[in-house]
Amino acid sequence: MTQTIKHAAADKFMTLDEIESFCRQVRAAGAAGTASPKARITFGGQLRSMEISVDGGASKDGAQ
Repeated sequence: MTQTIKHAAADKFMTLDEIESFCRQVRAAGAAGTASPKARITFGGQLRSMEISVDGGASKDGAQ
């Protein structure tokens, strides 16, 4: 089963703690280190949100 994990900034922009939380949740869901998240940024280049689709059947090294 594929799940989408989304994190958005609590304030205007995502902090390193929020990015770390996103990464931990994605890794715990079984995403490989080679997976690419989608991100929304401001015109100034600040990170607003991130999301990724994770296949629950994938192993942690990315092999299916």
